[in-house]
Amino acid sequence: AVDVRTRTEAIAIDRHAKTVRLRNLHTGEETDEGYDKLLLSPGAEAIHPNLPGMGSPRVFTLRNIPDLDRIMAHLAATQPRRAVVVGGGYIGIEMAENLLERGLFTTLVEGAAHILAPFDDDMAAIVHAHMKDKHLELYLSDRIERLEDKADHTVVFLASGKRLPADIVVVAVGVRPETTLARAAGLELGPTGGIRVNAHLQTSDPDIFAVGDAVE
Repeated sequence: AVDVRTRTEAIAIDRHAKTVRLRNLHTGEETDEGYDKLLLSPGAEAIHPNLPGMGSPRVFTLRNIPDLDRIMAHLAATQPRRAVVVGGGYIGIEMAENLLERGLFTTLVEGAAHILAPFDDDMAAIVHAHMKDKHLELYLSDRIERLEDKADHTVVFLASGKRLPADIVVVAVGVRPETTLARAAGLELGPTGGIRVNAHLQTSDPDIFAVGDAVE
C-alpha cells in the first residue's frame, strides 16, 4: 500500500532518529514519520534576481502551476497591454509567445548574444528572425538592472540605458536546486549547489537518496 499525504509539508529531517518532521497545512499540526530509507525529490526553485524593484506586484517568476495561476489572475484583473519577459530560455520564450498571442506588445530581454543557450549562433538566428517577423521586440546582450513602479506601470531599466515600460514583467532566468531540507540536515552539496550523490543516487547519508533537479 502507498500512504499519500497531500497538503503536507516536510520541514525537517532528523538523520540520527531517522524521522521526517511533517506539517499538516490544513491544521498546522506537526508529526514525525520514521523511515528506513528516504528519497528526496524536491526539484528546483526559480531564481529570483536580487534587484531593486523585484517585489513589485507586476513582477512574476514562472516555475510551476501556482506561479502560472498568479500570472493568469493578474492578466484577468489588469488587462495589461505591454509585457517584458526576462530570459531567453525555453520558459521565457514560451511565455513571450503566449503573451504575444494574447495581444500584448511583448519584449524579450536576454543577457547572452543569442537566445536558447544550447543552440549555436546560426540556429538561434533563425529563431531571432522568426520572432521579429511576429513583431516581438528582442534585446540581446543586455541585462535588467532594476525596476521602478509608476502609478499605472513598471519601468524596466536595462544595462544599455534602455527603459522599457511594462504592465507585467515575467522573470525566467533559470532555476536552482531546492536544497533547503538537505542543507538543514547536513547533507553534502556539490560544487554546482545541488545535492551531491553517487552513481546510485545515494547522498552523503547512506540511507538517504536524492533524484531530479535537486541533485548536482
